[in-house]
Amino acid sequence: MAAPRQGRIVWAVMRDRQGGNEKCRPGVIVSGDDEIEANRSFFVVAIGTSFVEPPSEYDVPLPSNTSGTARTKLRKKAVAVCKWLVEVTPGDVEDYGGVVPTQVMNKILEIVARLPE
Repeated sequence: MAAPRQGRIVWAVMRDRQGGNEKCRPGVIVSGDDEIEANRSFFVVAIGTSFVEPPSEYDVPLPSNTSGTARTKLRKKAVAVCKWLVEVTPGDVEDYGGVVPTQVMNKILEIVARLPE
């Protein structure tokens, strides 16, 4: 199995934005590699496939294609929902996907850094 690192897509058990409906959802790891330690929690932004066009200023489009050959391995149009920040543990992770390209990841990190704490 792949290791958690910044920019990696994970499938992890997380709640919806209202704090309910816990299920396995995709997310992008936003914690820095130096912040990710074995058996410690880390942060992801959830990935959404239901969004308006054009996406909001807090949603970053992710590369995808129906064959799953994009670097992200996503098969549907999707966005990183930067306002949906979730803390997950390694035990919450059910699978790993692809990797977000550097330019797209930098945009995600820029938006997350601007969010109020």
